[in-house]
Amino acid sequence: MSAGVPTQSSVQEQSEFMLTLLSLPQTALIIAIFVFVATMAGVALLILAVGQRLPAYRYLLIPAPPFIGVIATMWALALGFAASDLWVLANKADQALTTERSAIIRLADLASPGALNWAELRDEISNYVGAVEKHEHARSDLDAGHEEVDQTLQNILQIAIHPPMIVSSIAELKLVGALDDLHEARSQRLAVNKSAIDASKWYLMFSLSFLTMITIALVHLDKPVAGYSAIAIYSIACLAGFWILVVHLDPLSDTRPNFLSQHLSEARPTDGLWNRTG
Repeated sequence: MSAGVPTQSSVQEQSEFMLTLLSLPQTALIIAIFVFVATMAGVALLILAVGQRLPAYRYLLIPAPPFIGVIATMWALALGFAASDLWVLANKADQALTTERSAIIRLADLASPGALNWAELRDEISNYVGAVEKHEHARSDLDAGHEEVDQTLQNILQIAIHPPMIVSSIAELKLVGALDDLHEARSQRLAVNKSAIDASKWYLMFSLSFLTMITIALVHLDKPVAGYSAIAIYSIACLAGFWILVVHLDPLSDTRPNFLSQHLSEARPTDGLWNRTG
């Protein structure tokens, strides 16, 4: 392979590095963003300072002013590409959570005293809700799930296979459908994590952010005071854009701690079994 061409292993290492960086705690990631923007602004200010000491070559380095628009547009598009990944993950997470809540409520309806009056199934549903809210709430770093939740889900399946009473065909179909939806929804929820983020879009965004800052400095070599203002404004724009991305980086970060038990409580406010707070 010719020199300078990235190998598959190097590309994979770069992708893992970016995903590791994005997996940092939110506070640490925000600090890293501040450091990155401050570094960009520092380099741009250094270019302005050096340009004032090289008046003979200064005008040779100044690109056409419209060039800022070209680079800035590319940066805005890269920012949009990175944001699109996050919005897609957020939509998938919301859909998975909605399906999981729906399946739990349907199972609770079947096991309620007004239907099959299946106390054992009600207990395991309650255990499942508690285990999920305790071990898998707002966790985007779990690919396989927590073992306690796995065991509780298996208990529900085993109980459903051997009902203590005669179950009608209609109730059996509803039970199978709800169990299938519950298993599928949990798998989808666990699949929604930051590993699905395309690292190349983030590399592109950060690279174009730096190039845009450099372009701003070069265009303002003959107008340093205006350059200071432009650098400050662009730095604020970068911080605002990156901040929004960081806040929404985890698709499950906005999930309520009682995202399952709350809906059971609302559906059955008089049944103590479902009035758990997680």
